[in-house]
Amino acid sequence: MKIIDEIVLLETFLTLVQEQSLQNAAVRLLTTKSTVSRRIEQLESKIGIKLFGETAPKYALSEEGKDFVTQAEILVKEYRRIAVPWDLQAKSRQFIHISCPYSLGITLLIPWVTRYRQIHPEALIDVGLTLGPVFRLPALCDLRFSDTKVSDERLFSERLGLMPRVMLASPEYLARCGTPRTPKDLTAHSLLGSRDLVTHFSFLLRRVGEHSEFVKIPFYPSIRLRDYTSAKKAALVGAGIAVHALMHDTVQEVQKGELVRVLPEWEPEASAVSLLWPVSHPMSDSVKVFRDYIFEQWQAQPILLGPNAEDFSSHAG
Repeated sequence: MKIIDEIVLLETFLTLVQEQSLQNAAVRLLTTKSTVSRRIEQLESKIGIKLFGETAPKYALSEEGKDFVTQAEILVKEYRRIAVPWDLQAKSRQFIHISCPYSLGITLLIPWVTRYRQIHPEALIDVGLTLGPVFRLPALCDLRFSDTKVSDERLFSERLGLMPRVMLASPEYLARCGTPRTPKDLTAHSLLGSRDLVTHFSFLLRRVGEHSEFVKIPFYPSIRLRDYTSAKKAALVGAGIAVHALMHDTVQEVQKGELVRVLPEWEPEASAVSLLWPVSHPMSDSVKVFRDYIFEQWQAQPILLGPNAEDFSSHAG
């Protein structure tokens, strides 16, 4: 078996670990589910261990698989490093590798990176934007912005803050389909979710006021979307009500009247965001400077500090 084939097997394994779904892994790798499954079988045969357990969830790692993940990440990372042409390797090592959810990257990170490079023109930054939940760091990653709960002893985690969310629709949609007056009315509308609603069938709302009241809304979308910016765009063209629109990304549309707040006395759960980095290697000075800059930018945006997300956690069951 050629070495490139072995790298492909390892990359397929790490992608399936991250996605926890044959379908999602196949989409990300631009291949088929059967190919992903066959590659995993080949890898298990080659190394002589079962990488995934026999019980639900189907693609939960076995104990041996958990041990093998770290080795696979190291091997893939080293391969990618040495695969860079020799005259570019020195420059490549200077990059700060950032992984970030697509919506957060488009609306916040890329503008911040642009300003950062105006202050530090020597900085080289590699930004990888992801769709859907990511439960593990990519093989080549110094910092990961995460709005998914990740529990991994191989990662350091530091809370950045919150991204408050609102429910929005276009005036045209509300004129055509009616304006909800109560949370229960939402069930009669086309609801546009976001990445964290792809695999969930309900979402939580809290009444704004001195005495909190919570209600759980069923969610069965006719259009499945995988990021917040897609939901906003769909709402703008009259496809329905975006139930998890990012407040900081919709201020201008609301001010222009292109989008209207729906049930403003009720608010969706804010999206908590953390910064993750690997335990396996020390953070370089350049990464530390960039991390501190990101925290400064976040704290300078009052709209990103949001309400107390812990209020939701005790009612999410």
